[in-house]
Amino acid sequence: MARVLLVYTNSLGIPYIDLGLASLSAMLKQAGHRVGLVDFTFGLSDAAALRQLREFRPDLIGMTARTNEFERVVGLAGKIKRRFGTPIYCGGIHPTMAPEDAIARGCFDGVCIGEGDVAMRELVGRLERGEDPGSTRGFWFFRDGEIVRNEAAPLVDDLDALPPADLDLYDFQRYLTARDGQLDVIASRGCPFSCSFCAAPRLREIYQGKGRYVRERSVPSIIAELKERTARWKIRRITFVDEMFNINREKLRRFCEAYGAEIGLPFECDLRADGCDDDLFRHLKAAGCDKVNIGVESGDEALRGSLLRKKISNEQIASAFALARRHGIRTMSYNIIGLPTETREQIRSTIDLNRRIRPDAIQVSIFTPYPGTRLYDYVLRERLLRRKEYASSYYTRANLRYPDFDARQLLRMRMLFGYECLKQESRLRALLLLAREAATPLYLRFGRHIPLRANQLIYRLFWHGRALGFLAK
Repeated sequence: MARVLLVYTNSLGIPYIDLGLASLSAMLKQAGHRVGLVDFTFGLSDAAALRQLREFRPDLIGMTARTNEFERVVGLAGKIKRRFGTPIYCGGIHPTMAPEDAIARGCFDGVCIGEGDVAMRELVGRLERGEDPGSTRGFWFFRDGEIVRNEAAPLVDDLDALPPADLDLYDFQRYLTARDGQLDVIASRGCPFSCSFCAAPRLREIYQGKGRYVRERSVPSIIAELKERTARWKIRRITFVDEMFNINREKLRRFCEAYGAEIGLPFECDLRADGCDDDLFRHLKAAGCDKVNIGVESGDEALRGSLLRKKISNEQIASAFALARRHGIRTMSYNIIGLPTETREQIRSTIDLNRRIRPDAIQVSIFTPYPGTRLYDYVLRERLLRRKEYASSYYTRANLRYPDFDARQLLRMRMLFGYECLKQESRLRALLLLAREAATPLYLRFGRHIPLRANQLIYRLFWHGRALGFLAK
């Protein structure tokens, strides 16, 4: 039995469980290994983390890294390596999309490329048996001055065969309290589309010949997990964190029927606008769906189609929001500003489209070029990066050269975005949203230190716009 310690830096401090680590833990425990967690979500200091590590005495350490937090992960890994010398392996979206960068940092014994379920289990098994892990599929290593680039591990085709995510890895009740009883569940993996700002096209290339990239759990598997979770914990609502919940309409219909009959809790999901119609929302509403999140990205149709490679019209977006409203389902729009070559006028068009579709909640991000994406390559080619560094936040950092505004002005436009969208319809809603946006940098910086009940109230009223949605009725 190997002793594996996983590390969750969660640099944003928002109380979201990393389901990837939970799935990895479930696989390792199923194979007979002991798994622990160092979790920074609720204000753990580096000194306390190092004490936990010393007490656990791991045989190896697993870390995960998104691009926004990669520098933080590297810094912590360096501290651990200098203090203990324990083997450290890093996975997640950044090592997958930028493996050369990750392996070159010198603090990782190996980096995992792609999904880690099979790869990590194989790696830990080899280490436990005293074998050289250097040929482990799904991992890259640095040996004798050379990068060892192993092929990706095969994708797990049958997601039902995987054990349920190990929520016991975390102090789950603490998360549940902070998030007002909300449970995250994933019902599929992968996305069939090729948006230029997204990792999906590159991931499909990595997994070429390794199995189906887009896979779905069966309805009975999802319902069985939800029954177990709701029997054990006091769950108030469920969020499906799939990249796109309406990929398979027939399966969605069957899911809605089963969920409404056997679970019945309020839930929310992400939808793609061109896959929405009256029948979809009728089934979602009957099942208990009370909120959907839909990508707008840009209000400039040409920019959305050519630069972002998202071939959805403004009419399709407007129709999806109108249908959701007709069925009494709250909506949130996803928006991106600060796109390469984007002008003030194009940002204004995104505001105008939001005024038209009247979402109950609005999320607006600063465009962040992520390594491995087509837009990242474009930004490098056109020399639009101001500094070659990874932005730590897509809410509070801007790192491109823009046609007719600077980074400071863009951050101000982001803060005022929701206010501009809502001020004509409801000045009170607009001011509440402005207050939320003004407080966002403080929340991201100090949120991990907020008492649980206060965090619960913030989450209930403002983080997903419930107060704004109530005022819209």
